[in-house]
Amino acid sequence: MSEFVSAVAQSGASIGLLMLLVVVATAVVRVVALDGYGHRPSPRGTEDWDAHGLPSRPYGC
Repeated sequence: MSEFVSAVAQSGASIGLLMLLVVVATAVVRVVALDGYGHRPSPRGTEDWDAHGLPSRPYGC
């Protein structure tokens, strides 16, 4: 009888661990989807272009 109880408890723990794994995987997928990664706003067309400190002529000239 104790072997049966031990087997049932072990299978219950395995099912619980599997359910926890599914919940964690679902949460990770949801967080990544809601993060907005890859959905960046397009640049505004009113901003001026800037060379950010680059020289106006190439160094080789």
